[in-house]
Amino acid sequence: MKQFFTCSISIIAFLFNIQSASAQAPRFEIYQVMETGAALYLPGEPTFEVSYTDDSSAMYSCDVEAGDADYGAIIVDLKENLGDLSSDWEEVLVSYMEY
Repeated sequence: MKQFFTCSISIIAFLFNIQSASAQAPRFEIYQVMETGAALYLPGEPTFEVSYTDDSSAMYSCDVEAGDADYGAIIVDLKENLGDLSSDWEEVLVSYMEY
């Protein structure tokens, strides 16, 4: 009898794993980030919040939930052109990450 009970539990656990593994992945679609010209692939329609940085650049943020996962993005529409120097880009990136 113990052998049957152990075997039954194993089959139930196996069927549960199959059902969990077959859960459908979210469908990602492309969404425009307001008037910036940027776009994002997200599993649901985002609602953007707009704020402004110290240098008056527009910063857009969004958060989308799909199943057990959260997806988010922060997009900065820079007010000034940074030029072609990679060191300038790196400084700006670090300053936004610290913000």
